[in-house]
Amino acid sequence: MFRVFKPSAKEIENLRGRLLQLPEVTPLLTEPKLASIIAALGIHQEIGTINDELARFIYDADTSEKIPIGRIRSELIEYHGYVGVRIWVDGHSRLDLKLNGIRELLHPTFSFNRDGTIQQCVFFPESIAKIAGLQGAELVLVRDWALNTIFGGFDRSKLFYETNAWELVQQDAVRYSRLLENRQIAFLGTHDLSAHISGILHTPIDELQTLGSRTRQRFENYFGQMKRPSVYSLVLPYAAGVILDDLAQPRNYGSPSRQFVLECIMDLLDRRVIDPTESKLLTRFPDGYEKLIQLARETDFQKVQNETKALCRALVLELNQFAV
Repeated sequence: MFRVFKPSAKEIENLRGRLLQLPEVTPLLTEPKLASIIAALGIHQEIGTINDELARFIYDADTSEKIPIGRIRSELIEYHGYVGVRIWVDGHSRLDLKLNGIRELLHPTFSFNRDGTIQQCVFFPESIAKIAGLQGAELVLVRDWALNTIFGGFDRSKLFYETNAWELVQQDAVRYSRLLENRQIAFLGTHDLSAHISGILHTPIDELQTLGSRTRQRFENYFGQMKRPSVYSLVLPYAAGVILDDLAQPRNYGSPSRQFVLECIMDLLDRRVIDPTESKLLTRFPDGYEKLIQLARETDFQKVQNETKALCRALVLELNQFAV
């Protein structure tokens, strides 16, 4: 049977110190023990909070009713040297996870009832990394992302997965395109587990590698050798990065709407409609950003084709109006 453990504040600080010694991107299977406990800790911290992106897929197998997030619990475990996370629901022992590909990531002995329903969710990151490898993807730790979320003073009441200034100035879009080019997927929490790893497939990873390479080259042509571009010039690349993240999710593989909007944004960068060499500040974040992202997520492709260019022009206009 597995052993439950709870790392102390000092042990977590030691983990942070070890993480700081790693390169920017570390394949999970090259540091399996350290990477597994960091990934498991990231999942554990998010379970049952507003950052829990697995919760919306957990249902009662008998009633088909969605499980209230407040009933979902988690703990860190160790089994024969492997570190993982156990997730269960108070008062429910027959669960269904309505998420494509997630059952294949569960530990078969600890997770399932005899009838095939789920008793609890037991994940071991090292095993999941090996499963992803069969589909041609490499799961990785991204040091700065882990420092900002898992070791950044995690607050259960605050939402991390939203537009924020830190991601903007860190040029995460460039970093993300480089990850895709290298067939790499970050594994730091419930978003990565449920949105990117569950349902992963080899052929789309091949296509994403090509897209990541092309997009990375276009970003580098846009920014050149600049180390600290103005925030004014980072909004469009940030929007492209968000759409890249969407496209790297199995449920969105090959989405024509997202691909069309991404290409329109990249065309703006190619034409340098916003000049990254201009040292301008933004007085407010443009409303058009969110409108463009939501349009990219539309299923009506004709609508996307009809409205994207106008929304792109409006977003550029806002950026120029709010820049000083």
